[in-house]
Amino acid sequence: MTEIADLPAAARASVAALVGYTDLDWQQVPAAELEWSCWQTALHMVDCLYFYAMQVVYGQPDGYLCT
Repeated sequence: MTEIADLPAAARASVAALVGYTDLDWQQVPAAELEWSCWQTALHMVDCLYFYAMQVVYGQPDGYLCT
C-alpha cells in the first residue's frame, strides 16, 4: 500500500506558495513555461488533491478513481 500523504500539509504549502500572488490576474498570466494560465494550473492542483483525497476516503490509495 502507498503511504498516505499529509493532505492538510500539502494544502498549507500550496497556500503559502501562492498567497503572495493573489493580486494578479491569474487567468491572463502564463504559469512559468507551461501553456496553461496560472488559474488553470491552480485548478489542476486542487483537482489533484481532491481526487487523491477521494481515493483515500474510498480505500483505494493505490488505485485510480476515474470520474
